[in-house]
Amino acid sequence: MTIQCPQCGGSARESDITGNGRVDCRWCDSTYRLPPSERAAHPDAPAEPDKPRIAPALPDRMTIEHHPGGLLITTRPNRIAAIFMTVFCLFWNGFLVFWFTFTLKHGLGLMAAFGTLHAIVGLLLIWITLAVWLNHTEIRVGNGALTVRHQPIPVPGNTTTPLHQVKQLYCQRQVRQQENGQSVSWSVHAVDSEGRRRPVLKNLPDEDQALFIEAEVERFLEHS
Repeated sequence: MTIQCPQCGGSARESDITGNGRVDCRWCDSTYRLPPSERAAHPDAPAEPDKPRIAPALPDRMTIEHHPGGLLITTRPNRIAAIFMTVFCLFWNGFLVFWFTFTLKHGLGLMAAFGTLHAIVGLLLIWITLAVWLNHTEIRVGNGALTVRHQPIPVPGNTTTPLHQVKQLYCQRQVRQQENGQSVSWSVHAVDSEGRRRPVLKNLPDEDQALFIEAEVERFLEHS
């Protein structure tokens, strides 16, 4: 039986299949689990289809709640990143306060206008810093949908995916090159019945968080 990655379509080898039917794609850095039908049809998969799947350990900064007909997973950001953002935000906006005070006091209107774009960036930094400090992310499964909400500060990334369109979930690793090295994050994606891929949740800092969300949502859908 040929096993194909839901992200890139690359074929998996027997050696790519790890515990509980998890497959690490050698072509695109995606991680996915064999659907129940394929686990049952694949005798060499480490997780036997007649045995219950071992639940992954709950990662740091995450909680999970099971409700009748629903599932709620909550994640919270790393506060170390919030401290860094706060220091940078105070430095940036503190300099702008000095800049506008000095230029307006000495009648340098043109120089003050030059700082307008930087002031917009400063407001954006305040918004991001508040979001990092105050926000949490809720992944809900229920009422016919898989929803992701970042709150209470509104930020991009809220998604709603109808459950009847979710055939499979998988995780993907993103690597961004930066001046001081690489930045690695993880995302969770859904594959619908027609093979189309759509993002569910992006920019997770830890692989364990992405794998936990994938495993728990798929396990809930299998038993619902």
